[in-house]
Amino acid sequence: MQNPEFAKFSHSSKKQRRLLWKAALKLPIYSVSIMPVLIAIGWSTGEGLVIKWDQVIIFLFGAIILLLWENLSNDIFDSETGVDEGNKPHSIVSLIGNKYFVSLMATGSLLIGLVLIIFISLKSSFNVFFLVLSSCLLGYLYQGPPFRLGYKGLGEPLCWIAFGPLATAAALIAIS
Repeated sequence: MQNPEFAKFSHSSKKQRRLLWKAALKLPIYSVSIMPVLIAIGWSTGEGLVIKWDQVIIFLFGAIILLLWENLSNDIFDSETGVDEGNKPHSIVSLIGNKYFVSLMATGSLLIGLVLIIFISLKSSFNVFFLVLSSCLLGYLYQGPPFRLGYKGLGEPLCWIAFGPLATAAALIAIS
């Protein structure tokens, strides 16, 4: 059965749909997964440590994929609770029109991201995995049921902890 939100936007002009997809992808938000790595590179360079560039690339890719999981999951949870109804035409669920498919994409992103982080953890320290897993847990507490702490005024502190000290520490350990 087609999502009614999708039906509303499936007849939009190409330009409108392109703008909706641009808004849905939220490309600027991915800087929060890149910044901890840049900070770790800067600190490691300043300390004269050798940077493992292969691990930098894999860690970056894993961090971006995990943030994709978070964003897709958030769109799914918002569609289930009705938060997006009428207010967010740029929801991935609304644009694709199939919540199950978006759920598969989210689960796949989570699994791929965690596998990449496990790979890096095996090459550096398993503390990397626990730090990233803690970040993922905070991300779920932020947006996932029954918690949805982002709607209770705790979104910014949770994001700061997840993408600040936890992600930066994981990146520092992983790359040097």
